Amino acid sequence: MLVGNAVFSRLSMLGVVFLCLSLSSLTYASEQQSDMASIKQEHCEENNNLWGTLCMSRELKESDTRLNIVYKTLMSALAKPQGLQRAQHAWLVFRNAECTFHNAAMDGGSSYHFSMDLCLMQLTEQRISVLETVRPCNGCVEFKDEFYGNGKGFSLPERTRTPASGKL
Repeated sequence: MLVGNAVFSRLSMLGVVFLCLSLSSLTYASEQQSDMASIKQEHCEENNNLWGTLCMSRELKESDTRLNIVYKTLMSALAKPQGLQRAQHAWLVFRNAECTFHNAAMDGGSSYHFSMDLCLMQLTEQRISVLETVRPCNGCVEFKDEFYGNGKGFSLPERTRTPASGKL
């Protein structure tokens, strides 16, 4: 029984370590999202209402493009991509519903489109950061065999465009 307790204790400790690593990567992802989203928001708020709305629309498009690149890269690298596909679909439904909910009172107002695009961009940047933390590891998300043990590793393409402000 002593051996069983020792194994259970080690498994419990591994679970705690994994939880801590997961939480730290999500915290890092959230900080990264906050930086990018804040830069984009600040830049677009410097403009008048019309130009600010156009600016935010461009920033949302850039965020959506980056999300698609990260998503497609992960989908092609995962051994079983169906889980990510289901999660992404559910996330898109959530994102759109969340922003519609938060902006319902502004519908028809002059700042509605800016505010809606801002919300969509912020949640998209957050999702990008979370997906960018996904890496192959034993016992975690399963990648195709080619990403394990051969030195090839897994990496995402660099972000090729900075926000319209040019700040990063």
